[in-house]
Amino acid sequence: MLFIKVETISNIFDSKFGKIYYPLICIFTFLLGYYYLYYLHHFIYSYNEWLVADWLINYSGGFVRRGLSGEILLAFSDFFSINILNLLFIFLSVSILTLLLLILIFLSTKNLTFWLFLIFASPAFLAFYFYDPSIIGRKEILIYLSYFGWLIYIDKTNKLQLIPCIIFSII
Repeated sequence: MLFIKVETISNIFDSKFGKIYYPLICIFTFLLGYYYLYYLHHFIYSYNEWLVADWLINYSGGFVRRGLSGEILLAFSDFFSINILNLLFIFLSVSILTLLLLILIFLSTKNLTFWLFLIFASPAFLAFYFYDPSIIGRKEILIYLSYFGWLIYIDKTNKLQLIPCIIFSII
């Protein structure tokens, strides 16, 4: 009985609002991108030690789990003589914009339902950046990027192969 009521709610929303799910998600991702870049700029250039240090930990003090990003960013900064804060801002900006674009590409091929739209709008997903801007710039962005890249790969090839699964797992 409960399942029938839940399905009825979904059908009502899909029939009345189904055509605007994707445009609403596009507007949301545009606003989220702007919001993310605004706070990212604020956090990096106000010398937020936690955000900057998390990305710039390197192997100079010995082997640490999170040192690869710092090694790569610092080496790139030294090689091209780019200010490390500018490089970090550019890297994180490109990362979030790529993630948002991958999400829009993935969702453009799907039949959006009320439940998928509800998950996307949930504060537990990307909307959490609006609720707590202090999480902006965290390394989870790398996990999101690899996950949505993998989803798009699977969606385009329509098959699950061992080698690509291992590669995306390593990434």
